[in-house]
Amino acid sequence: MTLAQETPRRDKVARYAVRKIIRYRCRIESRTKHKTQNMKLLFALLLSVVPLLIGSASAYASELVAKQGPWATECTPNIGTARHSCRVVVRFPGSVSATVESFEYSLAEGTFIVTVAPAVSGLRAQVDESSPFFFNCSSGRCVLTQAGVLLDQLKSGDVLLLQYESQGQHVLDVSLDGFNEVYHRATTENASSR
Repeated sequence: MTLAQETPRRDKVARYAVRKIIRYRCRIESRTKHKTQNMKLLFALLLSVVPLLIGSASAYASELVAKQGPWATECTPNIGTARHSCRVVVRFPGSVSATVESFEYSLAEGTFIVTVAPAVSGLRAQVDESSPFFFNCSSGRCVLTQAGVLLDQLKSGDVLLLQYESQGQHVLDVSLDGFNEVYHRATTENASSR
């Protein structure tokens, strides 16, 4: 082959190679573009769903039904049914306790739940001079599942003492004035929503 014949052939091969490289690069960009577009679409979908979830959560937030003394009845509608989940609760503002947030009795679960700071390693509840009840604590929640005896004592007692360990021993005392009224209201609300 002469140089004159070889040059067009080289040009043809070079053009062919350039076209292949461009196609390959476009294919990679296309795949990356599709992945990027898919990620953007997924992100947009998540952004559109999150407000709906937040909206539905706020639509089903607890409603204060009754308040007497430090005690309150709070009910939350169950999604998709006409039933309510009610609880008797006392909340502690940060000025009272930075460690214990609330003490509640859930009628649906039949348990006592105390919401606490994660640093709490032990909690016990005692009504007046009776024997204390020890709660199982983990991840900011202390739970007492055998609730019947404590519930009966709360109905007839004067003062609830919450003793907890968090960098030392601490005691919160809560008047039981109004407990019976809000408990009755919680049971009434639960019964009427069935």
